Amino acid sequence: MKKTKSIFILSKLSNKDLKKLECFFESPFFHKHSSSVKLFHVLKKYHPHYRKLPSQEEVYARLFDKPFDIKTWHLAMSRFYKSIEDFLAHVSLDKQNITKEQLILLELERYSNPAIVGEKIKQLKKVFDKTSDNASIRFFAKIQLEEFAFDYYSRLQKPESITNLQNLTDYIDDHFLYLRLKYSCELITRENILAQKFDLGAINDVLSYAKKKDNTGHISVHIYSNLVSLVKDQNEEDYRTIRKMIYDNLSEISPRDLRDMNVFLINYCIRMSNLGKSHYLKELFSLYKDLLEYGIIIEGSYLHLYDFKNIATVATLLKEFDWLVQFNEQYLPYIKHEFRESASAFNLARIAFYNQDYRKALNLLLHVQYADMYYELGGRSIILKIYYEMDDFQLFEANCNSFKMFLSRTKSISDYQKKIHMNFIKWSVRLFKLKEKGKKISKKFQGQIEETNELADRTWIEEKVLELTP
Repeated sequence: MKKTKSIFILSKLSNKDLKKLECFFESPFFHKHSSSVKLFHVLKKYHPHYRKLPSQEEVYARLFDKPFDIKTWHLAMSRFYKSIEDFLAHVSLDKQNITKEQLILLELERYSNPAIVGEKIKQLKKVFDKTSDNASIRFFAKIQLEEFAFDYYSRLQKPESITNLQNLTDYIDDHFLYLRLKYSCELITRENILAQKFDLGAINDVLSYAKKKDNTGHISVHIYSNLVSLVKDQNEEDYRTIRKMIYDNLSEISPRDLRDMNVFLINYCIRMSNLGKSHYLKELFSLYKDLLEYGIIIEGSYLHLYDFKNIATVATLLKEFDWLVQFNEQYLPYIKHEFRESASAFNLARIAFYNQDYRKALNLLLHVQYADMYYELGGRSIILKIYYEMDDFQLFEANCNSFKMFLSRTKSISDYQKKIHMNFIKWSVRLFKLKEKGKKISKKFQGQIEETNELADRTWIEEKVLELTP
């Protein structure tokens, strides 16, 4: 028997979920095909790896008391897969409280009287106000509820329909503005990073309308209107305003929106730091500490590997080594198990490098399995700096050439990342040659570095410049 898409899904289920699926198959309310129940019991013995499966003819013989028929077999497999999809939908619906409540309201309209339906509408308004779902889901749920209430009360010729109509149009505005502003932030951020032009349409008109609603619209709309201004105009005052707005309204913003909003602030700080505004490195460190303290950066029970690396990078650049050691111990358990050893070794290599224990740093990096492109960029940068500090020009030059080849051949690296790392390599090489010849840096040379807007690891480059400044 081949490994079908049904078996693929079964292999991903935990033992607990497999038990739930068994109850689903055995329930006559959910299930009507005995062949699917039998097939489940045949396959569950092979969970979770599903190795050495019996042939389809052998399985068919356990399902049916008749000779093998390919059409009957395909029909049975199709029904089995459909049952698994129904199970997944059932499990998902059980988690989607808003959707479940909306479906209950629709059924109540069919089977109950106006008093019960009206009571349910009032109840759902309170539920939707308190939901922890992101603003888009919340606004859309409110739009659907107010639309239902308007239609329902209009048919009954009730005066409540006028209020529902006003609420409906207000929520439509909020939903539109929220989505338009949020994804405009994404587009502008990509313009800044990828040097790629997008059509932003009527964003200035949308922004103007959002500003007029600042005192009446949802806080998420208010924040995103300011975030558009921040990523568009790069105004430092906007950054301070937004950060205060977010942390003054934590209880009003969903966990998903808090993460998304702070990603824009993080990207802004990184961009400003790469442009030479070094005080943004401290601002970024402060921002990360707040995200950790409030648990905003933790998604489910995991800390993303990219965030773990970035936090460690900022801490090392600011020489916050004691804090970094504590961070590594406290938050390593939040990294997915398969990445923990490499993530820890990478952070310890950074600490060893800044403590000038270059051999230890190199040895630790040998044990790092790069889980993503950003870790590899970071690892290659550290190795290059190690050979610079060890005055080993031969290995330094070889790693520079290898690094440049990696940047040019790896298609998944954005143009922006390629540019800032190519500039890092270029200035590292020029600094090494000056150091090797015992020469000092001219003011012209120093000015050229300062004018290089896109530069990775600017803090380290500036340190090396100071060492060679007369």
